[in-house]
Amino acid sequence: MFSRMLSLLLLAALPCAILAASDDTQALPDPTRPVLYDFNAAAASGGLLGSFFATAPTYTLGSVLIREQTRIAVINGKRVQVGDSVDGARVRRIEPDGVVLDQNGEQITLARYARPIKTLVKHDGQ
Repeated sequence: MFSRMLSLLLLAALPCAILAASDDTQALPDPTRPVLYDFNAAAASGGLLGSFFATAPTYTLGSVLIREQTRIAVINGKRVQVGDSVDGARVRRIEPDGVVLDQNGEQITLARYARPIKTLVKHDGQ
């Protein structure tokens, strides 16, 4: 009984082993992948009209550290100070609430918080 089940299992696994060993099989497409995935990847690498579809770099402000004589920010994972350059933009100002960048004469402001921070307000009678 055991040997018969083992032989059936091996017989069922044989087509899978043959397909895995052949070089001319194609991978199945990922049904969850966005439709323009390959197009965007080619455009980002410079091919497929990459200069036409080139996107401006995006900047993400990670944190801001301000001390008496030091102002440091983390933008796109890189530690920068005023005057430093990050992904083609120069750091002009580092403030407690954000950073101002200059990219080809255009001013870009990176806010530290997307929404205002809510604070607890105490009333006299409570």
